[in-house]
Amino acid sequence: MITVIGGLGAIGNRYCKILDMMGLDYNIVDTGTMDAPVGEDIIITTPTPTHIDYINRFSDSNILCEKPVSLTKEEIEPLLNKANIRMVSNWLFFPGINPNPQSNLIHYDYFMAGQETDRCNFAQPYYLADKEKSTFRNKSTIFSLIINGEQVSLEDVQSSYVEMLGCWLMGDYRQIWSMGDAYTMANVLSQYPED
Repeated sequence: MITVIGGLGAIGNRYCKILDMMGLDYNIVDTGTMDAPVGEDIIITTPTPTHIDYINRFSDSNILCEKPVSLTKEEIEPLLNKANIRMVSNWLFFPGINPNPQSNLIHYDYFMAGQETDRCNFAQPYYLADKEKSTFRNKSTIFSLIINGEQVSLEDVQSSYVEMLGCWLMGDYRQIWSMGDAYTMANVLSQYPED
């Protein structure tokens, strides 16, 4: 059984829809019902400040945590050797992406970035972008993403979640970020201004 913690929220609902499409059984554990049973596979989709708490509660499970795991390296440091905890990396499934941190030319503009800070909402592009050559805006009503000269569509974004989740469920972690990546991401995100 797969458990989606925070499955009633917008991001959690995305994972539930994908699991429905895959024909997989799952249960939703919302933040107010933490006494509900959890499966061996857990997807954490709650707001960033709650991630570490849920990871620590279920640290023996196979975990896929939304990004960023935390904005501070100190919170991630005790988890560095936990191979069973992974961080969402759907951007690594985009066409034309270089998986190395801070190595991509990214131009991103979309006003529906979410309710968290820009450092949380833009965690993946901030992590992957060459900061000096990339641009990020939260203004346009039309989704616009260009990575290394290639246009990325909203359909590519949706497909990337499906591909990533499928790999995670099959235990193929080659394109799914580890806690080492989460640690490096926290360091990169600290270079961006707080909102």
